[in-house]
Amino acid sequence: MPKKVLETIPIRRINFDDSQEVKIHNHLVALVNNIIEAKNELASYNCFFPGVRLTRLQESDSLPEISDEEVVKSLDSSMLRTIRTHTEIRYEPKTVRRFFLKDVKPSEDAQSLILTSKNKQKAILSAPQGMLAYLQKVLVNYKGREWNQVINEILAPTEPDLLNKKRPDILSQVATLREKMKDLQEEIDSIVFDLYHLSHQQRETVTKVVF
Repeated sequence: MPKKVLETIPIRRINFDDSQEVKIHNHLVALVNNIIEAKNELASYNCFFPGVRLTRLQESDSLPEISDEEVVKSLDSSMLRTIRTHTEIRYEPKTVRRFFLKDVKPSEDAQSLILTSKNKQKAILSAPQGMLAYLQKVLVNYKGREWNQVINEILAPTEPDLLNKKRPDILSQVATLREKMKDLQEEIDSIVFDLYHLSHQQRETVTKVVF
């Protein structure tokens, strides 16, 4: 909204000699503090959505895709292994030189992944299906990386189900916080509208213009 328009809006001042208005004021302050707290908590989940600031999303915006790699990183260290140390992940050959990852694709039987280097070397990565699907998504982010980085830096859960359980838990918490912020904002808006004695139609107009 333009600054000139904002300047024309009358400011409703609280009468601190009126106990009822003081009560409303204190309630508004508490609601604002609750929104700030919820926003800070929501921001702590930004790491699961690289490049996105969750607090900047509009109410109508859907959540972007969650990063499975970041979800896995949030697991307890006892539940994590690297490709090199994971008992369920196999790769051949064991030793390669000057292998910089260029491409990742599933084998014809979908039982393994074929990794191709910039100089056309190939490595085969095999794992249980759930683990393989996760690795295929993560390996795309490691294109251009050297082989030792790939096998020593990529983290995988000891069991695929750990990721499948953690992911919906995070999504649920994010959804709950977004809904909490929405409810708090609606309550604040309603109180402010009452203070200005706005009609239903006026409230709808303000909502459309501001939000």
